[in-house]
Amino acid sequence: MNKPKKNILVINEGNSDNLGDQAIKKSLEYIIKDCLNQNYNFEDLSRYKKTNNFYFGGKNNLKKSKPNSSKLYKTLVTFLLRFIWITRNFYRINKAVKSNDYAIIGGGQLLLANNIFPFEVFIWTIFLKIYNIKYSFFSVGTEGKFSKFDIFFLKNALSGAEKLYVRDQLSKDLINKNFNINSILTYDTAFMYNKIQNLNYNFKTKFILLGIVDIEVYRAKKNDFIAEDEYHQLWFELIKSYDIKNVKLFYSTNNDKSECIKFQKFITKKSGFKIDILENTNLKMFIKNIKKAKLVISGRMHSLILAKTFKVDYITFEVSDKLAEFEKIYKNLEIGFIQDDIIKKIKLIFQN
Repeated sequence: MNKPKKNILVINEGNSDNLGDQAIKKSLEYIIKDCLNQNYNFEDLSRYKKTNNFYFGGKNNLKKSKPNSSKLYKTLVTFLLRFIWITRNFYRINKAVKSNDYAIIGGGQLLLANNIFPFEVFIWTIFLKIYNIKYSFFSVGTEGKFSKFDIFFLKNALSGAEKLYVRDQLSKDLINKNFNINSILTYDTAFMYNKIQNLNYNFKTKFILLGIVDIEVYRAKKNDFIAEDEYHQLWFELIKSYDIKNVKLFYSTNNDKSECIKFQKFITKKSGFKIDILENTNLKMFIKNIKKAKLVISGRMHSLILAKTFKVDYITFEVSDKLAEFEKIYKNLEIGFIQDDIIKKIKLIFQN
């Protein structure tokens, strides 16, 4: 007699403007429904409504604290943002949790050390515990320095999980160091994406895709206030040996598109040639552009993961430690081995 299907709640950032996060969401949906034959339900970790997929040229409207703001000011702003977030999301979290049998948190995202994200994870797991819904973290990563609040919220959330699977050794080491919690290695679920149907773009072009990353990401990760022209020169060095006419810019977030526009102007001023920007207004277009490319050069992990998944050559621009770890781990691994491990590990969660 077949066991009844469980209602599995997947919680991650799949409604963000980051196309890598959207690929994680679709990959976990495929795993839950097609590989595990369970009922799939999704809720975004942070958002009570989906981010508009239309990409504007400007930066997002999130307000940041001024660099010289006092510690007290930043603390008060953080607590205000937490209160607003709970007010907006209380009903949907409560409804989602009590309507499901089990929860999977993650799929490929970072457990960010940014005060807000750890709090959101903590709140989700509090509700899961209240309703006695078991949960696991799957294929998560981490990096950066955690505040005392980050450590409190994340340790509480992680310690309540049945299983904790991380996507790389660096994350495993940091979780053990910061939270004194052991974890198990697996891989990013976006590596499953070539299993998803209706994406039959089998022809190649001679195009080289350059995925320049928002300068603010580089500055934050490297702790280096690099000048804009100097930053763009770093990216130019990666393409100067190729025919500039074969280089196309692409992006996976709104802010990356803004950086592409600035880089386009930089190259025009430098060489007189205007590089095209390939539009990625949705995940399907993003995948199509990657599959058709001869080479992908990027500082976004999921652009590189998807390139490898679809057997497109890639070059890693190491914006952060996680990109260095990606380069070290995945360069020589076969896709089949990665996918087998992902399915094997997630099945262990539901073996009882």
